[in-house]
Amino acid sequence: MQETIFDPTVINIDAEAVDEPFEYFDPLLTEIKNIDIQNFNFEIFEKYIEELTADEFTELWNSKLLPVMQEINDKYLVVDLDEFAHSDTETNQIMTIKYIEFLMSVLPYKIVFAKYLKKPFASLSELSSWLDSRDISEDIGQLLEDEIVVIKNMYDLIKTTIYESKKTNKEFQQRIDKLASYIKYEKDFKNYFIDIVKDTEDENLKNLILKYYANEYL
Repeated sequence: MQETIFDPTVINIDAEAVDEPFEYFDPLLTEIKNIDIQNFNFEIFEKYIEELTADEFTELWNSKLLPVMQEINDKYLVVDLDEFAHSDTETNQIMTIKYIEFLMSVLPYKIVFAKYLKKPFASLSELSSWLDSRDISEDIGQLLEDEIVVIKNMYDLIKTTIYESKKTNKEFQQRIDKLASYIKYEKDFKNYFIDIVKDTEDENLKNLILKYYANEYL
């Protein structure tokens, strides 16, 4: 019998054992599809997206992210897929991060729970009945507009404080300019999401809020 000789240069790879590209995204994408806000870790999602090259992000978007975004668009909250389709890759990465942050963190915790639902509900049916009496897209749009006013007032206060101090100089002016740039950036995204909310059917927003409540409290 011929003795089998091990050759370290020959690698026998089982095709079924090869990891699927971007498989590590799957748990996060499942949590997004399920609106599992309690277990979703936005910081990890953001880190993973930022670490991708342009080609990697495009591949991830086409293979995994786009189907998830389409499902969110159909069930819960409008996704401007045309804008994604016509934007460059870097812009798409930023938009993806900001959209998921809004869907899974900002909207549920900073808007819905913090400002919109002002009382506990004993059941989803009770919450559902309460939502039926509301103009949800208009209500949430107004809450987001109120946040823009708060941001602007904060900027005006800081700017006034700096100008009235005796330390006003070129360095402080640069700080004001950076702050103004940041405020504009935040306002632009808040206005973008106001439009998203107002373009979303109330029934979809109702289903989204019910999902938020069920996953967080029930």
